Amino acid sequence: LNEMIDYFIPGIELWYDSLNNSSFPTSGGRYSAAFYRYQSIDVSRVDYNQYELHLARYMPLWSPDVVLTLQNKWTVKQITGNSKVPFDSLTRLDYGSPLRGFTGGRFHDRSSVLFNVEYRYPIWNVLYGVLFFDTGKVFRRLDKFNFDDMRFDGGGGFRLHYKNLGLFNLDIGYGGEGVQVMFGVENLL
Repeated sequence: LNEMIDYFIPGIELWYDSLNNSSFPTSGGRYSAAFYRYQSIDVSRVDYNQYELHLARYMPLWSPDVVLTLQNKWTVKQITGNSKVPFDSLTRLDYGSPLRGFTGGRFHDRSSVLFNVEYRYPIWNVLYGVLFFDTGKVFRRLDKFNFDDMRFDGGGGFRLHYKNLGLFNLDIGYGGEGVQVMFGVENLL
């Protein structure tokens, strides 16, 4: 029997956004920090705090259409008292996070860190190519965090955009456990 958990989630998010375009940025950045308190309403002992830090920077290189993207994401879920984080609320690293060389739900725990580097360049008219490198890991507690056992992947793909709107993306990544193909209707980074 799957039991749904209802939460009261007060929180705060602070951000600074200097992106030149929110759909297909070529310069600027978005930086945010957030705190959320997950307080269960109908189930006991599943309360926790969640902290998030997200830094993303888009830098044009020798032309406005050639862009280097650097991203760093931290998510830390801290239990309170005798509480726990339900399995379906654990932080995941996989192709959707984006740790693009691994299958869905491959790595999960309370917390995660992720670093992405993506190089985007024009191929033809509205078609862009990308090369990427991702690394990250999941971990239980921030005070036990280290940079050992980081997972790495790399790959490439395509972005189709029209008039500063990202229409679709196709990425192929490899992280040592097989090739992953991802198709979406928005940019991963």
